[in-house]
Amino acid sequence: MKKVGVVLIAIGLGLLTFVVFNFVKEKTKMASPIPEEEGVKVIFVTPAK
Repeated sequence: MKKVGVVLIAIGLGLLTFVVFNFVKEKTKMASPIPEEEGVKVIFVTPAK
C-alpha cells in the first residue's frame, strides 16, 4: 500500500510541474508584444485628443 501512495504522489508531482511549466510558458507568450501567426494580436490603444 505504501508503494501505491509513493507512485501516486510521484504522478501528482509530475502533473503539477507539467501544468505549472505550461502555465508559465503561456504567460510569457501572452506578455510578448510580438504578434504571432497563430492569431495572437496586439492592439495598441492611443488616447484620443
